[in-house]
Amino acid sequence: MKLVKAVSLASVSAFVVAMSYGCSSTITATDSDGGPGADTGAKKDSAQNVPDTGGNDTSTSACGPADTTAYMPRAYSPPSGKHQGICTTPNIADYVLCIENTDKTKCAQFGQGGAAETCGNCIETNQTDPKWGPFVSPDGQSLSYNTAGCLDLAVSNTQCGKSLDASYGCQDAACGTCDNTTTPTYDSCVTSSLSKSCKTYGATADKDCAAQFGDAAPAETSNCFPDPSIADPAAQDADFVKRIVTYFCGP
Repeated sequence: MKLVKAVSLASVSAFVVAMSYGCSSTITATDSDGGPGADTGAKKDSAQNVPDTGGNDTSTSACGPADTTAYMPRAYSPPSGKHQGICTTPNIADYVLCIENTDKTKCAQFGQGGAAETCGNCIETNQTDPKWGPFVSPDGQSLSYNTAGCLDLAVSNTQCGKSLDASYGCQDAACGTCDNTTTPTYDSCVTSSLSKSCKTYGATADKDCAAQFGDAAPAETSNCFPDPSIADPAAQDADFVKRIVTYFCGP
């Protein structure tokens, strides 16, 4: 099973196309076998730092896979922990409303000096931090789901997270110029990259994540992926944000 990053068009207005790997997102994903996939690394605005950009970027560009000869995986930080109790259930409900652009008035509390600042700091972490929460930012402005870290919480003491993060980074390096508002285009590029320039990274992730994706995978791994039974993309994404944030930072 290849742990492929595949995207579907998100309904959230803050969906950002620029894919420098590593920050929050409204993406769903599947692997090549049709099972659970993972965060694409495409980006969404940070609740703490960035206003709503408004609208999807539908620009097109030449699609890879690009040359990844110079690609080097980023330094991987372990997950901060699960069910840390830093965010309350109402905090998480407000965060979902904020990050999904349903009610931007809920955002201020998670920023510096806000009533839920500690909760916000648990949820939104920087790529340079020694531990990562459910969302990771490379630039202080955008975020991506920390699916790799989530899987490390579900099955501890494995190399899965680090290997998966490296594989996703290679896929982004190969396919970052794709119009990722067009799922088949991006998927085709990723599939090609995993059979060529990113093959080694993909094979390593397949091996190291066997416990997370095998028949004996714990139920906790469901917190790391969108629920495909939810048909509406916006509802699916809101549900995923709620579950992964609760898994890391909630009760």
